[in-house]
Amino acid sequence: MVAGFDVSEVVSTDLLERRWDRSVDHEVVEGAVPISLGPFEVLTLRMR
Repeated sequence: MVAGFDVSEVVSTDLLERRWDRSVDHEVVEGAVPISLGPFEVLTLRMR
C-alpha cells in the first residue's frame, strides 16, 4: 500500500484506531507498506 504522504510508522489498530493485544508494527519500505490480507479480512492501519 502506498500513501499520498510521507509515512514513517504504521501500526494495526482496532476500528477506533487504538492499539490492542494483536497490534502489529508494519515495516515501511521506500514509502510503501507491504501487507497481505486473507479473504473477507478487514485491517485498520494508523499511519504517521
